[in-house]
Amino acid sequence: MDATRVDHVSCYGYHSHTTPNLDTLAASGIIFENAFATSAWTPPSFASIFSGCYPSMHKVTGKNLVFGDNIASLPQVLSENGYHTACFSTTAWINATRGFDRGFDNFVETWRRSSRSSKYGPGALLALGKKFLYGRDKYTRHLNSSLRHWLSDVRRDDNPFFICAHYHNTHSPYRPPRAFKKKFALSDERNYDVRKLLHVSTKAGAYGYMAKKIAVSEAEFDVIKAWYDGELSYMDYHIGELVSSLKKMGYFENTVLIITADHGENFGEHGLAFHQFCLYDTLIHVPLIIVAPSLHKKAARIKTLVSLVDLFSTILDLAGIDTGPYEHIDGRSFASFEEDSHRDYILAEYQPPDTILNILRTRYPDFDYSLYQRSMRCVRTREYKFIRYSDGQEEFYDMIHDPLENNNLIGHGIGAEEDLGSILSDWEVRFNEDDVEVRTPEEDKEIRKKLELLGYL
Repeated sequence: MDATRVDHVSCYGYHSHTTPNLDTLAASGIIFENAFATSAWTPPSFASIFSGCYPSMHKVTGKNLVFGDNIASLPQVLSENGYHTACFSTTAWINATRGFDRGFDNFVETWRRSSRSSKYGPGALLALGKKFLYGRDKYTRHLNSSLRHWLSDVRRDDNPFFICAHYHNTHSPYRPPRAFKKKFALSDERNYDVRKLLHVSTKAGAYGYMAKKIAVSEAEFDVIKAWYDGELSYMDYHIGELVSSLKKMGYFENTVLIITADHGENFGEHGLAFHQFCLYDTLIHVPLIIVAPSLHKKAARIKTLVSLVDLFSTILDLAGIDTGPYEHIDGRSFASFEEDSHRDYILAEYQPPDTILNILRTRYPDFDYSLYQRSMRCVRTREYKFIRYSDGQEEFYDMIHDPLENNNLIGHGIGAEEDLGSILSDWEVRFNEDDVEVRTPEEDKEIRKKLELLGYL
């Protein structure tokens, strides 16, 4: 679930009933209350899920956004062990040109669907009619339809399957289908400049806000968050539809269903919008729900820490595949689903993408964006978080009493500060920006157009 904030998912305690289908799944599955992404945005986070290692190891960072073939990928390992593998991607970042198709028998870039029909053909007219009737969809119906068709073909033999289904609804801009927007709309929405807020919900508007060119109040962000909740609820509806398909096809009882997000989203916290330039929990704390009817009968809420870098080892463990040959792995399996089998701390790292920095330089040449040029890394326990920036600045937060990370306690003499700082020092030697080979993929015009529309180029 791209860009899904954990604190907007209702089974994690959100005040609105945004995710009834996830709530039902979680009621019989395992909720990980403290799951964390390895980075703040899609390419490095996805590469960590697929490789089982941190960005400083797989090298998908702000300078290089190509997932290289020097490290074994999760779908590749599963394919070599007899699994059918498929990926259904609704974002142009997760594309074959950038190496994310490695190991998949079937790699479907659903976001390319618009190019398959002529502008005035029956397919285009049908799509236009559905858009008029239901609103923007972000290829979600097409994803579920393609996935069902693929599963129908897989049923012809007894080999197991692995599917990565990427939903894009909660990624900006937030324009949910009408019924779902209406469900969460604020009663006073008409009192605000909706056109301005629609702009802020895009990357271009978010850049303007972060460059101090567009003022957005907390109340105005509440309107944007209501639209976001509509997108989340619509995505939840289609995840429920997918689960129903698995049940009808007889797969659900023998399938491990892992539901998570590659990162969260900022709505004005720390003067930030969108999902860049920080490692605060707004971006790295993500939902993680695992439903495994044949393996785990008892519902549970796991409070100890886990990282998305652990999914590689966990999935291989559940599949009975030895992880020994894969020495690159930073993650560890939590397939026992026991409370005490997980981590004392998690790590995350971030390097700002050159493409976005170039946008800021071009659009706002008079703005001091030096704070956005910094790479960073963090270590977090359940109690504390330590962040260190490439310019030498440091932040230290008490996550129990200050979960919004507003009060920097660096230098206040708290013993955990030195301990976490030492962990970062031992680890950050791997984060060598000069060691990254910058690869420039030969992408087609449609990929570039999609990334431009999303505000990344």
